[in-house]
Amino acid sequence: MLVWLVNVGEDLADVNEYMIESGITLPVLSDPDGEFYNGYHREPAPGPFPVDVVVARDGTIAYLTNAYDATALRDVIDAELAE
Repeated sequence: MLVWLVNVGEDLADVNEYMIESGITLPVLSDPDGEFYNGYHREPAPGPFPVDVVVARDGTIAYLTNAYDATALRDVIDAELAE
C-alpha cells in the first residue's frame, strides 16, 4: 500500500516547511494547478480541504470525503488491501 499526501495550489517550499514543522514524514506530491485533484473530482464537490481519497487498484475512487472519519477510512483501506 502506498500513502501519499497531495497538496493543491500551494508553493512547494511552503508545504515542505509546514511538513518539517509539523513532523509529518509522509511523502507529499505537489499539484499546483489542481490537475490531479480535479481528475478525481465528482459531484457534489467534496471541498473544503483536506479531502481524504482512497484510490482502488483499478484507479477508481473507493472513498472520497472531506469529513474525516478514522473508522470509515480504515474500513475502506482494509477492504482494498483484502482484495
